[in-house]
Amino acid sequence: MKVFILLLILLSKNAKAQDEDGVLCSARSCSDYIADNPCPALPDNCQIQNSTHSGVILPGPYLCNCCQFCLINLGENEYCAVGEDGGLIPDSICGPGLTCSFDGLDGVCIPMTNTICTRARADYDSRKVDGTLGTMQVRPNCDDDGFYKPYKCLPGQTCFCVDNEGERIFGEIPYTSVAELTMKCECSRKQKQAEKFIGRTLHPNEYFRCTENGDYDVIQCIDDKCMCTDPLDGIPTYPTTASINMEDISNKTLDCFIEGVHETGKFYYACAENYLEILNDVNKYKENGFDAVFGAKFPNCTIDGKYAPIQLDVEKEEVFCADPDGLQIEEYGMHLSENTGSMNCNCARSKRFLPKDSTEDLVCCPNGNYRKYQCRRGVCYCVDTDGYQNGNEEVAMYELDKLSCYQNSCYENEI
Repeated sequence: MKVFILLLILLSKNAKAQDEDGVLCSARSCSDYIADNPCPALPDNCQIQNSTHSGVILPGPYLCNCCQFCLINLGENEYCAVGEDGGLIPDSICGPGLTCSFDGLDGVCIPMTNTICTRARADYDSRKVDGTLGTMQVRPNCDDDGFYKPYKCLPGQTCFCVDNEGERIFGEIPYTSVAELTMKCECSRKQKQAEKFIGRTLHPNEYFRCTENGDYDVIQCIDDKCMCTDPLDGIPTYPTTASINMEDISNKTLDCFIEGVHETGKFYYACAENYLEILNDVNKYKENGFDAVFGAKFPNCTIDGKYAPIQLDVEKEEVFCADPDGLQIEEYGMHLSENTGSMNCNCARSKRFLPKDSTEDLVCCPNGNYRKYQCRRGVCYCVDTDGYQNGNEEVAMYELDKLSCYQNSCYENEI
Protein backbone atom coordinates (compact mmCIF):
# COMPACT_ATOMS: atom_id res chain seq x y z
CA MET A 1 0.00 0.00 0.00
CA LYS A 2 2.80 2.44 0.90
CA VAL A 3 4.52 1.75 -2.41
CA PHE A 4 1.25 2.38 -4.20
CA ILE A 5 0.72 5.67 -2.33
CA LEU A 6 4.26 6.76 -3.15
CA LEU A 7 3.62 5.94 -6.80
CA LEU A 8 0.48 8.07 -6.76
CA ILE A 9 2.43 10.99 -5.31
CA LEU A 10 5.08 10.72 -8.01
CA LEU A 11 2.45 10.49 -10.72
CA SER A 12 0.59 13.52 -9.39
CA LYS A 13 3.80 15.58 -9.32
CA ASN A 14 4.57 14.62 -12.89
CA ALA A 15 1.02 15.44 -13.92
CA LYS A 16 1.28 18.95 -12.54
CA ALA A 17 4.40 19.51 -14.54
CA GLN A 18 2.51 18.77 -17.75
CA ASP A 19 -0.32 20.57 -19.48
CA GLU A 20 -3.50 19.69 -17.57
CA ASP A 21 -5.37 19.34 -20.86
CA GLY A 22 -3.63 15.98 -21.32
CA VAL A 23 -4.55 14.72 -17.86
CA LEU A 24 -7.80 12.81 -17.37
CA CYS A 25 -8.30 13.90 -13.73
CA SER A 26 -6.98 17.32 -12.81
CA ALA A 27 -7.84 20.08 -10.36
CA ARG A 28 -9.71 21.80 -13.16
CA SER A 29 -11.68 18.62 -13.91
CA CYS A 30 -13.02 18.60 -10.36
CA SER A 31 -13.76 22.33 -10.22
CA ASP A 32 -15.76 22.05 -13.46
CA TYR A 33 -17.56 18.92 -12.26
CA ILE A 34 -18.45 20.38 -8.86
CA ALA A 35 -19.72 23.59 -10.47
CA ASP A 36 -22.27 21.53 -12.38
CA ASN A 37 -22.78 18.83 -9.74
CA PRO A 38 -22.40 20.22 -6.20
CA CYS A 39 -21.03 17.69 -3.72
CA PRO A 40 -23.73 16.26 -1.45
CA ALA A 41 -23.41 17.15 2.24
CA LEU A 42 -21.89 14.41 4.37
CA PRO A 43 -24.38 12.86 6.81
CA ASP A 44 -24.07 13.53 10.55
CA ASN A 45 -22.34 10.20 11.14
CA CYS A 46 -19.22 11.40 9.35
CA GLN A 47 -19.42 14.99 10.56
CA ILE A 48 -20.03 14.34 14.27
CA GLN A 49 -17.96 11.18 14.89
CA ASN A 50 -18.88 10.27 18.47
CA SER A 51 -20.14 7.22 20.37
CA THR A 52 -23.55 7.35 18.67
CA HIS A 53 -22.61 8.74 15.24
CA SER A 54 -19.63 7.43 13.30
CA GLY A 55 -18.63 6.66 9.76
CA VAL A 56 -15.74 6.31 7.34
CA ILE A 57 -14.97 9.12 4.88
CA LEU A 58 -13.89 7.73 1.51
CA PRO A 59 -13.23 9.11 -1.99
CA GLY A 60 -16.67 9.40 -3.57
CA PRO A 61 -17.88 7.19 -6.45
CA TYR A 62 -18.07 10.23 -8.72
CA LEU A 63 -16.01 11.58 -11.61
CA CYS A 64 -12.33 11.62 -10.54
CA ASN A 65 -13.40 11.05 -6.91
CA CYS A 66 -14.04 14.79 -6.75
CA CYS A 67 -16.41 14.58 -3.77
CA GLN A 68 -16.16 12.77 -0.48
CA PHE A 69 -18.40 9.84 0.40
CA CYS A 70 -19.55 8.71 3.86
CA LEU A 71 -19.89 5.03 4.69
CA ILE A 72 -22.05 5.03 7.83
CA ASN A 73 -21.10 2.69 10.68
CA LEU A 74 -24.13 0.73 11.85
CA GLY A 75 -24.54 -0.25 15.49
CA GLU A 76 -25.27 -3.61 17.05
CA ASN A 77 -28.71 -5.05 16.13
CA GLU A 78 -29.23 -2.52 13.33
CA TYR A 79 -30.36 -3.84 9.96
CA CYS A 80 -27.65 -4.36 7.34
CA ALA A 81 -27.26 -5.59 3.78
CA VAL A 82 -24.50 -7.17 1.70
CA GLY A 83 -23.74 -5.54 -1.63
CA GLU A 84 -23.90 -7.47 -4.89
CA ASP A 85 -22.76 -7.02 -8.48
CA GLY A 86 -24.88 -4.43 -10.24
CA GLY A 87 -26.59 -3.44 -7.00
CA LEU A 88 -26.84 -0.02 -5.41
CA ILE A 89 -23.75 1.56 -3.93
CA PRO A 90 -23.84 0.68 -0.20
CA ASP A 91 -23.98 3.68 2.11
CA SER A 92 -23.55 1.80 5.41
CA ILE A 93 -21.56 -1.02 6.94
CA CYS A 94 -21.59 -2.81 10.27
CA GLY A 95 -19.37 -0.83 12.61
CA PRO A 96 -16.07 -1.84 14.25
CA GLY A 97 -16.17 -5.34 15.75
CA LEU A 98 -19.51 -6.16 14.10
CA THR A 99 -20.50 -8.33 11.14
CA CYS A 100 -23.69 -8.67 9.09
CA SER A 101 -25.56 -11.88 9.92
CA PHE A 102 -28.57 -13.10 7.94
CA ASP A 103 -31.61 -14.81 9.38
CA GLY A 104 -33.83 -15.38 6.41
CA LEU A 105 -34.04 -12.22 4.28
CA ASP A 106 -33.03 -9.70 6.92
CA GLY A 107 -29.47 -8.93 7.94
CA VAL A 108 -28.55 -7.71 11.42
CA CYS A 109 -25.25 -6.39 12.77
CA ILE A 110 -23.93 -8.68 15.50
CA PRO A 111 -20.57 -8.96 17.30
CA MET A 112 -17.92 -10.84 15.32
CA THR A 113 -17.31 -14.40 16.52
CA ASN A 114 -15.86 -15.93 13.36
CA THR A 115 -12.15 -15.07 13.71
CA ILE A 116 -9.44 -16.64 15.88
CA CYS A 117 -9.37 -13.64 18.19
CA THR A 118 -13.12 -13.08 18.51
CA ARG A 119 -13.69 -16.79 19.17
CA ALA A 120 -11.06 -16.71 21.91
CA ARG A 121 -12.59 -13.55 23.36
CA ALA A 122 -16.10 -15.05 23.33
CA ASP A 123 -14.76 -18.14 25.10
CA TYR A 124 -13.09 -15.93 27.73
CA ASP A 125 -16.30 -13.97 28.32
CA SER A 126 -18.33 -17.17 28.59
CA ARG A 127 -15.96 -18.70 31.14
CA LYS A 128 -15.95 -15.45 33.10
CA VAL A 129 -19.73 -15.72 33.46
CA ASP A 130 -19.43 -19.41 34.40
CA GLY A 131 -16.72 -18.69 36.96
CA THR A 132 -14.22 -21.00 35.23
CA LEU A 133 -11.51 -18.45 34.40
CA GLY A 134 -7.94 -18.94 35.59
CA THR A 135 -6.46 -16.34 37.94
CA MET A 136 -3.84 -15.18 35.42
CA GLN A 137 -5.85 -15.53 32.20
CA VAL A 138 -6.08 -12.36 30.13
CA ARG A 139 -8.96 -11.33 27.86
CA PRO A 140 -7.88 -11.45 24.18
CA ASN A 141 -7.42 -8.03 22.58
CA CYS A 142 -9.14 -7.89 19.17
CA ASP A 143 -9.06 -5.01 16.70
CA ASP A 144 -12.01 -3.56 14.76
CA ASP A 145 -11.65 -6.25 12.07
CA GLY A 146 -11.62 -9.14 14.51
CA PHE A 147 -7.87 -9.79 14.36
CA TYR A 148 -5.51 -9.71 17.31
CA LYS A 149 -4.15 -6.31 18.26
CA PRO A 150 -0.38 -6.02 17.80
CA TYR A 151 0.59 -6.99 21.35
CA LYS A 152 -0.10 -9.33 24.25
CA CYS A 153 0.89 -8.71 27.87
CA LEU A 154 1.73 -10.95 30.79
CA PRO A 155 0.74 -8.88 33.85
CA GLY A 156 3.76 -7.97 35.93
CA GLN A 157 6.17 -9.46 33.39
CA THR A 158 6.42 -8.29 29.77
CA CYS A 159 4.43 -7.24 26.70
CA PHE A 160 5.38 -8.67 23.30
CA CYS A 161 4.35 -8.28 19.66
CA VAL A 162 2.04 -10.75 17.92
CA ASP A 163 0.81 -11.15 14.35
CA ASN A 164 -2.88 -10.74 13.50
CA GLU A 165 -3.53 -14.37 14.47
CA GLY A 166 -1.98 -13.89 17.90
CA GLU A 167 1.30 -15.71 17.24
CA ARG A 168 4.35 -14.25 18.95
CA ILE A 169 6.76 -12.29 16.72
CA PHE A 170 9.76 -10.02 17.33
CA GLY A 171 9.33 -7.17 19.84
CA GLU A 172 9.19 -7.16 23.65
CA ILE A 173 9.21 -4.57 26.44
CA PRO A 174 8.74 -4.59 30.23
CA TYR A 175 5.08 -4.84 31.24
CA THR A 176 3.09 -1.63 30.95
CA SER A 177 -0.60 -0.86 31.38
CA VAL A 178 -0.45 1.49 28.37
CA ALA A 179 0.90 -1.00 25.82
CA GLU A 180 -1.66 0.24 23.29
CA LEU A 181 0.24 3.54 23.18
CA THR A 182 3.77 2.15 23.21
CA MET A 183 3.55 -1.09 21.18
CA LYS A 184 2.35 -0.59 17.62
CA CYS A 185 4.63 -3.40 16.34
CA GLU A 186 4.10 -2.20 12.76
CA CYS A 187 7.69 -2.81 11.66
CA SER A 188 7.74 -6.31 13.13
CA ARG A 189 4.39 -7.21 11.56
CA LYS A 190 5.33 -5.89 8.12
CA GLN A 191 8.64 -7.78 8.13
CA LYS A 192 6.84 -11.00 9.05
CA GLN A 193 4.33 -10.47 6.24
CA ALA A 194 7.16 -9.83 3.77
CA GLU A 195 8.94 -13.07 4.70
CA LYS A 196 5.68 -15.00 4.40
CA PHE A 197 5.04 -13.48 0.97
CA ILE A 198 8.58 -14.02 -0.36
CA GLY A 199 8.95 -17.45 1.21
CA ARG A 200 12.39 -17.11 2.79
CA THR A 201 14.27 -15.35 5.57
CA LEU A 202 15.29 -11.84 4.51
CA HIS A 203 18.86 -10.56 4.78
CA PRO A 204 19.49 -7.54 7.07
CA ASN A 205 19.90 -5.26 4.03
CA GLU A 206 16.54 -6.30 2.56
CA TYR A 207 14.16 -4.81 5.14
CA PHE A 208 13.74 -1.72 7.29
CA ARG A 209 15.31 -2.19 10.71
CA CYS A 210 13.02 -2.49 13.72
CA THR A 211 13.58 -1.49 17.34
CA GLU A 212 13.25 -3.72 20.39
CA ASN A 213 9.55 -2.85 20.80
CA GLY A 214 8.66 -3.72 17.18
CA ASP A 215 8.55 -0.13 15.86
CA TYR A 216 10.62 1.20 12.96
CA ASP A 217 14.07 2.53 13.82
CA VAL A 218 14.10 6.30 13.29
CA ILE A 219 17.20 5.89 11.07
CA GLN A 220 16.86 3.72 7.97
CA CYS A 221 19.30 3.02 5.15
CA ILE A 222 18.65 1.86 1.60
CA ASP A 223 21.92 0.62 0.12
CA ASP A 224 24.39 3.26 1.36
CA LYS A 225 21.91 6.15 1.70
CA CYS A 226 20.36 6.92 5.09
CA MET A 227 17.53 9.15 6.32
CA CYS A 228 15.27 9.87 9.30
CA THR A 229 11.97 7.98 9.34
CA ASP A 230 8.76 7.85 11.37
CA PRO A 231 8.89 5.06 14.01
CA LEU A 232 5.24 4.14 13.38
CA ASP A 233 5.26 3.64 9.60
CA GLY A 234 8.87 3.99 8.37
CA ILE A 235 8.02 6.89 6.05
CA PRO A 236 10.78 9.54 5.72
CA THR A 237 10.35 12.25 8.36
CA TYR A 238 11.94 14.93 6.20
CA PRO A 239 11.12 13.83 2.61
CA THR A 240 12.62 16.96 1.06
CA THR A 241 15.92 16.59 2.93
CA ALA A 242 18.70 14.83 1.04
CA SER A 243 19.77 11.43 2.38
CA ILE A 244 23.33 11.01 3.67
CA ASN A 245 25.99 8.36 3.17
CA MET A 246 26.05 5.60 5.76
CA GLU A 247 29.56 6.48 6.96
CA ASP A 248 28.37 10.04 7.67
CA ILE A 249 25.72 9.04 10.24
CA SER A 250 26.05 11.24 13.33
CA ASN A 251 24.12 13.58 15.60
CA LYS A 252 25.21 16.43 13.34
CA THR A 253 23.98 14.98 10.06
CA LEU A 254 20.70 13.41 11.23
CA ASP A 255 18.32 15.13 13.65
CA CYS A 256 16.88 11.74 14.64
CA PHE A 257 20.25 10.35 15.78
CA ILE A 258 19.94 9.05 19.37
CA GLU A 259 23.06 8.92 21.52
CA GLY A 260 23.52 5.51 23.09
CA VAL A 261 21.27 3.88 20.50
CA HIS A 262 22.90 4.77 17.20
CA GLU A 263 26.61 4.70 16.36
CA THR A 264 28.53 7.44 14.59
CA GLY A 265 29.60 6.36 11.11
CA LYS A 266 27.75 3.02 11.33
CA PHE A 267 24.26 1.74 10.72
CA TYR A 268 24.36 -2.02 11.27
CA TYR A 269 24.78 -3.53 14.72
CA ALA A 270 27.34 -6.29 15.35
CA CYS A 271 25.19 -9.30 14.39
CA ALA A 272 23.83 -7.79 11.16
CA GLU A 273 27.29 -6.47 10.27
CA ASN A 274 28.82 -9.93 10.71
CA TYR A 275 25.98 -11.48 8.72
CA LEU A 276 26.46 -9.09 5.78
CA GLU A 277 30.24 -9.63 5.71
CA ILE A 278 29.67 -13.39 5.31
CA LEU A 279 26.93 -12.78 2.72
CA ASN A 280 29.29 -10.53 0.75
CA ASP A 281 31.96 -13.27 0.71
CA VAL A 282 29.41 -15.86 -0.44
CA ASN A 283 28.21 -13.57 -3.25
CA LYS A 284 31.79 -13.04 -4.43
CA TYR A 285 32.28 -16.79 -4.79
CA LYS A 286 29.05 -17.02 -6.78
CA GLU A 287 30.16 -14.15 -9.02
CA ASN A 288 33.32 -16.14 -9.74
CA GLY A 289 31.32 -19.08 -11.05
CA PHE A 290 30.65 -21.18 -7.95
CA ASP A 291 27.09 -22.54 -7.91
CA ALA A 292 27.04 -23.16 -4.17
CA VAL A 293 29.16 -22.25 -1.17
CA PHE A 294 29.38 -24.71 1.72
CA GLY A 295 30.54 -24.10 5.27
CA ALA A 296 29.35 -20.49 5.55
CA LYS A 297 28.01 -20.00 9.09
CA PHE A 298 25.63 -17.05 9.34
CA PRO A 299 24.91 -15.65 12.80
CA ASN A 300 21.31 -15.79 13.98
CA CYS A 301 20.07 -12.17 14.08
CA THR A 302 16.78 -10.52 14.96
CA ILE A 303 15.24 -7.78 12.83
CA ASP A 304 16.78 -5.04 14.96
CA GLY A 305 20.20 -6.22 13.75
CA LYS A 306 21.18 -7.69 17.12
CA TYR A 307 21.69 -11.28 18.21
CA ALA A 308 18.67 -13.60 18.26
CA PRO A 309 17.69 -15.45 21.46
CA ILE A 310 19.16 -18.76 20.26
CA GLN A 311 22.85 -18.93 19.30
CA LEU A 312 25.17 -21.80 18.34
CA ASP A 313 28.53 -22.56 19.97
CA VAL A 314 30.27 -24.83 17.45
CA GLU A 315 33.23 -25.66 19.68
CA LYS A 316 31.06 -26.74 22.62
CA GLU A 317 28.51 -28.35 20.29
CA GLU A 318 25.65 -26.64 22.04
CA VAL A 319 23.04 -23.96 21.56
CA PHE A 320 22.48 -21.32 24.21
CA CYS A 321 20.13 -18.46 25.09
CA ALA A 322 21.72 -15.11 24.30
CA ASP A 323 20.99 -11.47 25.08
CA PRO A 324 20.91 -8.91 22.22
CA ASP A 325 24.70 -8.55 22.47
CA GLY A 326 25.20 -12.27 21.87
CA LEU A 327 26.23 -13.08 25.45
CA GLN A 328 24.85 -16.19 27.12
CA ILE A 329 22.01 -15.56 29.58
CA GLU A 330 22.95 -17.29 32.82
CA GLU A 331 23.49 -21.00 32.05
CA TYR A 332 20.54 -21.55 29.72
CA GLY A 333 21.40 -23.89 26.84
CA MET A 334 21.31 -27.42 25.42
CA HIS A 335 23.75 -29.87 23.86
CA LEU A 336 23.22 -30.47 20.15
CA SER A 337 22.48 -34.13 20.85
CA GLU A 338 19.29 -33.12 22.69
CA ASN A 339 15.94 -32.01 21.26
CA THR A 340 16.93 -28.42 20.44
CA GLY A 341 13.98 -27.97 18.07
CA SER A 342 11.65 -27.11 20.96
CA MET A 343 14.01 -24.45 22.37
CA ASN A 344 12.75 -20.85 22.22
CA CYS A 345 14.41 -19.04 25.17
CA ASN A 346 11.20 -17.04 25.73
CA CYS A 347 11.49 -17.29 29.50
CA ALA A 348 15.21 -16.47 29.63
CA ARG A 349 14.74 -13.40 27.43
CA SER A 350 11.67 -12.18 29.33
CA LYS A 351 13.45 -12.63 32.64
CA ARG A 352 15.94 -9.95 31.59
CA PHE A 353 13.19 -7.32 31.71
CA LEU A 354 12.23 -7.94 35.33
CA PRO A 355 13.83 -5.53 37.80
CA LYS A 356 16.09 -7.10 40.40
CA ASP A 357 13.70 -6.17 43.19
CA SER A 358 10.66 -7.57 41.33
CA THR A 359 8.20 -9.62 43.36
CA GLU A 360 7.49 -11.67 40.21
CA ASP A 361 9.55 -14.85 39.85
CA LEU A 362 9.77 -16.52 36.44
CA VAL A 363 11.05 -20.08 36.52
CA CYS A 364 12.73 -21.23 33.33
CA CYS A 365 13.76 -24.68 32.17
CA PRO A 366 17.48 -25.40 31.60
CA ASN A 367 16.98 -24.58 27.89
CA GLY A 368 15.49 -21.13 28.63
CA ASN A 369 11.88 -22.08 27.91
CA TYR A 370 9.07 -21.43 30.39
CA ARG A 371 8.62 -24.24 32.87
CA LYS A 372 5.20 -25.75 32.20
CA TYR A 373 3.90 -24.51 35.52
CA GLN A 374 4.45 -21.17 37.19
CA CYS A 375 3.48 -19.89 40.63
CA ARG A 376 2.38 -16.42 41.62
CA ARG A 377 1.20 -15.18 44.99
CA GLY A 378 0.89 -18.70 46.34
CA VAL A 379 -1.15 -20.06 43.40
CA CYS A 380 0.36 -22.43 40.80
CA TYR A 381 -1.01 -23.03 37.29
CA CYS A 382 -0.05 -24.46 33.88
CA VAL A 383 1.34 -22.18 31.13
CA ASP A 384 2.03 -22.36 27.40
CA THR A 385 5.34 -21.64 25.64
CA ASP A 386 4.74 -17.87 25.95
CA GLY A 387 4.05 -18.04 29.69
CA TYR A 388 0.26 -17.62 29.39
CA GLN A 389 -1.94 -19.59 31.74
CA ASN A 390 -3.43 -22.72 30.14
CA GLY A 391 -6.99 -23.41 31.28
CA ASN A 392 -8.29 -22.79 34.78
CA GLU A 393 -6.44 -25.57 36.61
CA GLU A 394 -4.89 -24.08 39.76
CA VAL A 395 -3.50 -25.40 43.04
CA ALA A 396 -1.81 -24.06 46.14
CA MET A 397 1.98 -24.32 46.16
CA TYR A 398 1.94 -27.22 48.61
CA GLU A 399 -0.28 -29.22 46.19
CA LEU A 400 1.93 -28.87 43.11
CA ASP A 401 1.94 -32.59 42.37
CA LYS A 402 -1.79 -32.38 41.62
CA LEU A 403 -1.22 -30.18 38.53
CA SER A 404 -1.54 -32.09 35.25
CA CYS A 405 1.56 -30.29 33.94
CA TYR A 406 3.69 -31.01 37.01
CA GLN A 407 5.30 -34.13 35.57
CA ASN A 408 7.69 -33.67 32.64
CA SER A 409 7.46 -29.92 33.24
CA CYS A 410 10.06 -28.80 30.69
CA TYR A 411 9.39 -28.68 26.95
CA GLU A 412 12.92 -29.81 25.98
CA ASN A 413 11.94 -33.36 26.89
CA GLU A 414 9.25 -33.44 24.19
CA ILE A 415 9.84 -34.59 20.63
